[in-house]
Amino acid sequence: MKVTVSIPIVSPERLSLLYRGIESLQTQTYENIKIVIVVDGDERLFNLIRIANENLKLKNTCVVYNAKRRDWVYAQNSTLKLFDSDFYICASDDHFFPPDCIKTAVESSISSFPDGDGVVSLWKRNNAVIGLFGRKWVERFPEQEMFCPEYTHYCADWECVEFAKKIKKLINIPGDIKVYHNGITDKTHSLSLKVREKDAERRRVRQEKGYLWGENFELVTGK
Repeated sequence: MKVTVSIPIVSPERLSLLYRGIESLQTQTYENIKIVIVVDGDERLFNLIRIANENLKLKNTCVVYNAKRRDWVYAQNSTLKLFDSDFYICASDDHFFPPDCIKTAVESSISSFPDGDGVVSLWKRNNAVIGLFGRKWVERFPEQEMFCPEYTHYCADWECVEFAKKIKKLINIPGDIKVYHNGITDKTHSLSLKVREKDAERRRVRQEKGYLWGENFELVTGK
C-alpha cells in the first residue's frame, strides 16, 4: 500500500532540514513511499531542489512548483488532489521520521481502520498535526480538501484533529517512534508568526459560529 508524504518548502534556508527529513524517509523500513516536495513561490529554490534531486538520484521523489506562494494549507490540499495513494502524510520541512515510524503507522491504521477511514497521530498524543491519513478519510472532504481552505498555515490541522476525535477516528502511534519536529527559529519561522495571528483569529470566528471542517463545510469568508 502506497504512502504519499507531502513536504512544502518556501525558503532556501530550510534546504538542509528538508534533506535530513528526506533521508529519514528514504531509510524507512516501509518501502512503498512517494515523496512530494512542494516548492511554494520560489523559482530559484525549485531549480536548486530539482538539480539536487537529479544529482542525489533520490528514489520515488518528485518536485511540484507553485509559481505564486500559497502556503501550507493550499500546498497540502493540492497534493491530496493530485496524487492517488492509500495513505497520506502531510509533513513540513523540519520533520524527521524514525526508521519504523511509517511501517508501524500503516499497520496501526490497517488494524484500527481497515477501510482507510481514520487518522494515526505520529507526533503528540491525540494531535494529528503530523498524521497518517487513510484515503477514505481524505475522501470525506469536498474535492479532497482535508484542511479547511479558510486558513493559510495554522489551525486547519487543529480542526481536522478535533473532527477526528469527535467521531472517534483518531488513534496514536504505539511505542516511542514518534516524528521529531526540529522547530528551529529562523527567518521562515519569524515570518510565519504574523500568519499564525491571522489564522488564530479565523479560528476564533469559526468557533463562534459553530463551524468545524468535516462536520460541516461552512466558510466565513467564502471561497
